[in-house]
Amino acid sequence: MTAPTLAPTSTPAPVRIPAARRSYGAVLAGAVLGLVVLAALLAPLIAPYAPDAIDLSASLAGTTGDHLLGTDSSGQDLLSRVLYGARTSLVAPALLLAIAAVLGIALGTLAAWRGGWADTVVSRLTDVMYAFPGLLFTVLIIAVFGAGMTTSVLALGLAYTPTVAKYTRSVAIGERRKPYIDAYRVQG
Repeated sequence: MTAPTLAPTSTPAPVRIPAARRSYGAVLAGAVLGLVVLAALLAPLIAPYAPDAIDLSASLAGTTGDHLLGTDSSGQDLLSRVLYGARTSLVAPALLLAIAAVLGIALGTLAAWRGGWADTVVSRLTDVMYAFPGLLFTVLIIAVFGAGMTTSVLALGLAYTPTVAKYTRSVAIGERRKPYIDAYRVQG
């Protein structure tokens, strides 16, 4: 009698989404957002006027060939102001997230890797920051150091750092317990 043989296992073919079911709305929204970001980054090149140039003779002018979005009461071109304003609106959150990510990842990794007193200090520091509302912390920092974009970005970055640090610490502790870390330590 011969032993039964098993059929070889095969992996199923990937399922393709038909073209009719793809979300064209999401693609269109992504394209528009990409154009807005590109226009904001290229504002110095494509803005027709300086954002702070005042022309009182053109105050409150409507849409014309010279001013595509019109002008405000000071005669400043609104298109130029929108393009330059978009730069600030895009750069500030990116810097805020970069600050929170750099500090949070550094603190979380330090706490998980070293353990002991470093873990205790970082954990208690993040617990204290969680007990204090982030927006109130930001307002306090701005009140102490003065208003401005730099102060606001730094304060918000510091307010979001504990969230990134806690998450990074938990992920790093999970990774630290895996066998490949022990193998790395054995190798020297």
